[in-house]
Amino acid sequence: MHRNRTKAAVTLGVLLLATACGTPVVTESQPEERKPELHFSLSSSAKNYHSFEALGADSAVVVEATAGSATNEELSGIPTTVTEVRVDRVIAGRATSDTLPVLQFGDASVLSPETSSLLREGHRYLLFLHAHQLTPGVDTGRFLITGDQGAYELADGRYDLIGAPSSALPRSLTAEDAVAIAQRTG
Repeated sequence: MHRNRTKAAVTLGVLLLATACGTPVVTESQPEERKPELHFSLSSSAKNYHSFEALGADSAVVVEATAGSATNEELSGIPTTVTEVRVDRVIAGRATSDTLPVLQFGDASVLSPETSSLLREGHRYLLFLHAHQLTPGVDTGRFLITGDQGAYELADGRYDLIGAPSSALPRSLTAEDAVAIAQRTG
């Protein structure tokens, strides 16, 4: 079973991430006494954003949003979390609804350290989002966080980056600066 799950994870990982992040290799590791981690090892062509303008250009919508309830699903053997976010304010682009389903790889038991941390219910975020497509040009109705640099969590009047262990973008911004920057991207 583990072998089939790994094979399915590799196949789906290649399909899901190839267009946005280069060519991934998906592996699963399970260190003793720690939660298993789902690793997406990206090739050198992986997108590393050096400006908010570039991040915004790859995003369909930029919103201030509050995370709601989340459900765990598997996508061809890959654990995922889908969080319904309530759109508090559209900064750039056009939101398709007052709530948007945001798909993230990993769940509470299997984390993906190369992507943004999972959104937490009741917490506010600045999110750079793009449509999730299993087939190019065909939206699934769900959204993905753009790269691993497209999610900032609001805490104490500042937006803090919740992904990207190494990023050329600032790790923390005042709420006012974050909104002003996001508005310039649209």
